Amino acid sequence: MPKEPNRFRHPRLSIGVALVVGALVVLYIFFDWNWLRSPLEHYVTQKTHRVFRVADLKVRLGLTPVIRMRDVYFENAPWSHRQPMASIGQLEFSISLRALWHGQMIIPQLSLADAHVLLERTADGHKNWLLSDPEDRSPSRWHISTLHAERTELTYIDREKDFQVTIDASAISDRGLLHTTDPRFQTRLDFKGRYRDAPFSGEALTGNLVSLQQSDKPFPLLGHLNAGQTKVDVNGTVADVVDLSAIDAQVKVNGPTLSNLYPFLLLPLPTSPAYDIDGHLIYRGTQYTYSDFKGRIGKSDIRGDATYIARSPRPFLKIKLQSRVLDMVDLGPLMGIDRTSGSAKSPPPIASGPNKDSDTTSPNARSANGDDDRLLPRGKIDSARLKAIDAQVSLSAEHLQAPSQLAFESLRLQLNLKDGLMRMDPVDFGFAGGRIVGQITLNANVAPVAATISVEARGLDLAHFIPSSKQISPSEGKIAARIHLDGRGNSVGAVLADSNGSASAAIAGGRVSNLADALVGLNGAKILDLLATGDKNIALRCAAIDLDVKNGVGQTRTFVFDTEQTEILGSGSVNFSTEHFDIVLHPEPKHPSILSLRSPIHLSGSFKHPTFAVDKTAVIARAGGAIALGILSPLAALLPLLEPGPGRDADCAALFGRR
Repeated sequence: MPKEPNRFRHPRLSIGVALVVGALVVLYIFFDWNWLRSPLEHYVTQKTHRVFRVADLKVRLGLTPVIRMRDVYFENAPWSHRQPMASIGQLEFSISLRALWHGQMIIPQLSLADAHVLLERTADGHKNWLLSDPEDRSPSRWHISTLHAERTELTYIDREKDFQVTIDASAISDRGLLHTTDPRFQTRLDFKGRYRDAPFSGEALTGNLVSLQQSDKPFPLLGHLNAGQTKVDVNGTVADVVDLSAIDAQVKVNGPTLSNLYPFLLLPLPTSPAYDIDGHLIYRGTQYTYSDFKGRIGKSDIRGDATYIARSPRPFLKIKLQSRVLDMVDLGPLMGIDRTSGSAKSPPPIASGPNKDSDTTSPNARSANGDDDRLLPRGKIDSARLKAIDAQVSLSAEHLQAPSQLAFESLRLQLNLKDGLMRMDPVDFGFAGGRIVGQITLNANVAPVAATISVEARGLDLAHFIPSSKQISPSEGKIAARIHLDGRGNSVGAVLADSNGSASAAIAGGRVSNLADALVGLNGAKILDLLATGDKNIALRCAAIDLDVKNGVGQTRTFVFDTEQTEILGSGSVNFSTEHFDIVLHPEPKHPSILSLRSPIHLSGSFKHPTFAVDKTAVIARAGGAIALGILSPLAALLPLLEPGPGRDADCAALFGRR
């Protein structure tokens, strides 16, 4: 029979193990962690060269030890002007030993009570929370996952980003603007601060724990923020406020202009009129999605979706906008138009001559009534913002409201911006019963910005351009036009003032007012007859104008307006730099008539204040001749007023063939 092994072959070893375990148990029960408090204070003070004091120290051991401290004092960095860095009534935090084994210093949870904490970053990168070499500017190796705070004031100052905020955390109460009975909300945060000299303030309700970084744990947030006149309301969940990992919230934003959001979002948003927008914001990874948003910008309603992706070398923005009624005045800021006055802003005039990088002009390039007389948009095209982001934008408006003199009806727009090159294709306006379709390209990689404008008008109704009344019959006909211009400048007006290319328009057939035709020809007999019997339409055989544009000045190559009764020829120029035009019309009636004072008609003035005048010399000559002959014989006085009708039918087929 085999001999039974002796389980107590090494009795001394067994007794030794038992004594060690027993001693550890006794030590654990009776050990006072405050015995280590003084060495800890000495070590931290010597290591950081900053006074560190603790009134009480306790530790709960485990795989995730928990350390409790009372009446903690920690001196601020010597370069700071404020003391101390921290004064904490009660401090409790846990340490992940598993993460520490892998070289990471992670605090799963930090709790503060009756605390004042100041965190500072200098303009040259010093951080007062780094406990190593004071000259160390490397990122902190400590990561705090969640925070619980009671009766705590936290101040964060970042002089590198010109940012400062103070947050007061307290138990939820009925004070303030935010109220809720939702049991998820247990902590109240009141905050105020400044960002780039712009003050902001607000309040928020949240849960018992707030995740800070690398936790991916969402916590509830109900908040309101005021930044100047911009107001933001948030209701949803957020994860890791220090290093955002997720957002799922309803966000409402309103303010005086979208451009005020640029410092916060780094989006090149336009200087819009006042806005009020509400939508669902989701953030995950590197992508923000603002979906199903709706609201108003100025008088225009908008709805749509937007996606923002943080990527290198530039972020990417994709927006789809729709509107039932879009007020064109609200689009003005996109083109540099001041909506407060309804006219273009008046920046320095445009350069002429070899130095095209400047937006200044010589005094003789100014309009007659000064810069206030300018009509073309002068708002600056910010090339830096165009190069800061890539974007895809689509905009459609079912109805486009415009000033009464502009016959805009609808809008469809596609915009692509990549590597500082912006292309709008198509820009499609419903206009005057037809369409204006074009492509616009801006290259922000050169200074000043290079632009190409290519536009075609199709099927525009002539009646929108020739006013009718009780005395004047409405006109009929369809207008086609084409514009192609290349130029450089830092505003729309500057681009046109530097442009080269061509512009043309034509009408093939139609009908116009006989009275208007007679007025242009100063045909007195016809005017009297039509006023007595009533106006009627006459055939418009054709019309065409063709401009050759060089260095911002368009010279007429062709100007013909041919009706069945009158041929009108014209010549002159249009100056986009001075915003003036000077065109002379020569009406040539095709049929003999009497009481005619036919003379050239001078169209001139600024784009904003056009004028016309009859050539007084020709009128006086005819009238003077009639008076002189009238002395000899009353019938002879009619001779200078007789119109022999030298006009001929224009060769419309050849005219359009040349075009």
